Order: sequence, then C-alpha cells, then structure tokens
Amino acid sequence: MINDFFIIFSWWFLLFGLGVAFLPLTWWFFKKFFDIGYGFSKIIAILLISYFVWLMGSLRIFPFSVATSWLIVFLLALVNFWLARKNRTEFLKQIKTHWKILLFEETIFFIALTLWSFVRGFQPNIQGLEKFMDYGFINSILRSQYFPPADMWLAGKTINYYYFGHLVTAVLTKLSGLDSAITYNLMIATIFALAFTAAFSLGGNLVFYWKLAIRNWKFPIIAGMLTASLLTLGGNLHPLWYLIKHGNYGTYWYPDATRFIVQLFGAADNTIHEFPIYSFVVADLHGHLLDLPFVLLFISLLFSLIIRNWKLKIRNLILPSLMLAVFYMTNAWDFPIYFIVLGATIFYFNYLKWGLKTKTFTKTLLFVVYCLLLAILFSLPFHLNFKSIATGVGLVDFHSPPWMLLVLWGLPLVSTVGFLVFSLVH
Repeated sequence: MINDFFIIFSWWFLLFGLGVAFLPLTWWFFKKFFDIGYGFSKIIAILLISYFVWLMGSLRIFPFSVATSWLIVFLLALVNFWLARKNRTEFLKQIKTHWKILLFEETIFFIALTLWSFVRGFQPNIQGLEKFMDYGFINSILRSQYFPPADMWLAGKTINYYYFGHLVTAVLTKLSGLDSAITYNLMIATIFALAFTAAFSLGGNLVFYWKLAIRNWKFPIIAGMLTASLLTLGGNLHPLWYLIKHGNYGTYWYPDATRFIVQLFGAADNTIHEFPIYSFVVADLHGHLLDLPFVLLFISLLFSLIIRNWKLKIRNLILPSLMLAVFYMTNAWDFPIYFIVLGATIFYFNYLKWGLKTKTFTKTLLFVVYCLLLAILFSLPFHLNFKSIATGVGLVDFHSPPWMLLVLWGLPLVSTVGFLVFSLVH
C-alpha cells in the first residue's frame, strides 16, 4: 500500500513539475481566467512535449527515447522561462494574486488522481474488453525508435491507427521511468484528474465572466465543482428511463446506458453512446478517452480568445490548428466536430467586427481554410503513413426515434434551456 502511494506520488510530482514548467505559456493564453489557466498547464505540457517527441521521431531527427523526451522537456521549459522573464513583473503579480486558487486546483487534481488510482487498484489487471489492444499499442510505441510505430500483430508493418493518445502514454512512461503495466492504470487516473481539473476551470470561468459584476468567488467555485463532477461522474437519463419502465433496478446492468439503442432495435442500429464515467470504469484506454483533456483545453482556449477580445491573427490560430491535428491523430471524429466549433468562433469574431456583410463570410472562409491547411501540415507525417478504412460518406438508413435523443441528451438540454430562460428573464 505504501509502495503504491509512493508510485502515485512520484507520478503526480512529474505532472506537477511539467505543469509548473509550462505555467508561463499557459498564463499567456489564459491571462483573464481567474486561475490564469493553471487547470490546463499540465495538459498544454503533455500536448506539446508529446507532439514534438512524435515529430522528431516521425522525421527521424531523434529516436524515441528517455533522453529525447527529456531533451524536448528541457527545450520547451527554456521557452517558458524566456516568456516568464520577458513578462516578469506581470507574471509574478498574477501568481501572487491567484496563488490560493492555484493551490486549490492542484489539491483537487491530486485528490482526483489518488482517488481514481485507488479505484483502479480494485481491478488493476489489463484484461478484458479491448485493454489488450491499447496496452499492446503502448508497448509497441515504447519499443519503436521512430514513427509510425511497428504493428504488434503484423511483422514488418506499422500501426495503421489513431495512435497519438497511446504515444502520449508512452512519453509519460519514458519520463517517469515506470513500467507500462503501471502507467496504463495511472493514465486512466490521470485523464480523470486532468478532465476534472480542466472542467472545474472552464465551468468556473464561464460563471465568473457571466456574473462578472458580482465578483463573488463562491459562485465560480460551486459552478466549477458542479461542472467537473457532472463531466467526469455524470451520465445520461437511461437509469431514470429504466426505473420508470421496470419499476426497480433488480436486473439493471450499467453498460446498458451506453447501448440501449442496440438492445431495443438489434443489429439494425449499432449505436454506441459511451460517456466518460463508463470509460473510466471499464478502463479501455481508447482515443476518445485520451482526447478528453485536449478537447477541454481546446474549448477553453477558444473561450479565452473571446473574453480577451483578441484580434484574429495568424499567431492566435496556431495552437488551435495544432490541436485539430492532434484530434485527428488521437480520435478522428473529434476533428470535424471541433473544426466546426473553431469555424463558428472565427465567424463570431468577424461578425462582431463587420456584421452580416460579405467581408464577414470571406474572412471567415480564409481563416478556416488557413486553419485546415495548418492542421494538415502539423499532422502530415501521420497522413503520409495512414490509410483509412473509411472510403466516403454515406447516409444512415435506420434512424432511432427522437425520444432516445432526449434520454441521451435530456439533462444537458434542460440545463441549457433553463439557463437561456433565466438569462432572458434577468
């Protein structure tokens, strides 16, 4: 038990160090957040370190190794040090002003990491479902010097899969010096903790700027904790529907909440609609789970751009474009979704400046195309070695009824409508 806690502590200390090292860059992006973006510092660190390790390995400049990983950390830390020194007065003032909320966020991150590590301790075996595949990808990446990594099933071939999230796990494994059998479970706990902390920061800042005139810390803290809890521990309305239909939970089985459309309609509709807490429990280290912290960072970054009233410049769109590239290499479905979100944000900026004029649409199109090309460029080594099994876009012949949509999205829908009504009334 003591040895397990020491392992968790050493893993946390690594993440803590990376977060602190990348705080200047994080602060630069999230200056107006009440926590100066501290909830995202670890995510930004992991994102950039993993990307440049991958890029060096893909271009065969440096092999994937412990030395290369730490070299990338050192070089990026120097960039952060330069940024902090350049803005020394303002940066230190922000730290002194916000140190309490930074300490609070680090505390909830540590608690969340320890809590879910404890949960995984009840069933730490990497067996069942698709854990073997994810674990195999991680180990194959760890054994590879260059990318794409070797295919663990087909000798002489490379992994033809969205493996970037697994590479992130491999990079942290190299940096920590721990065995992959341990870091697999620690990564599940890490995603839980990163998502919890990032959701806390995003939810808290949304309320902080919605009620800016109040300046009451109680509301952002409550909103942040509620957001974090619902995102990481919440589900859909299937349990309520089941209780209404059956009157009890005697035969209830928790995976049913992620597959009840399949159960009702059979093979005609193979819809699977998982949510974070299900993925945390079953502990399959899939791309959609590995991408969760990056998605929260992306949304928060766009929100930060809005509240800072940044002008749409090339440099302000570099990180969002890089993240789109990472989305495609980690969980491809996130790419089109958040590409649309980015496009809507760009349109919003242009609309505020020019209104519904032709210039608004042409400028939006130009910036969107720029982001798309930049995202493709950032992920070009991946595209050159990847062959998708999908060959086009088709129409779904079978459709589930609308009431199922309400079962899946009823709670967010009611919350959104309630918020809009409340805002209009007040």
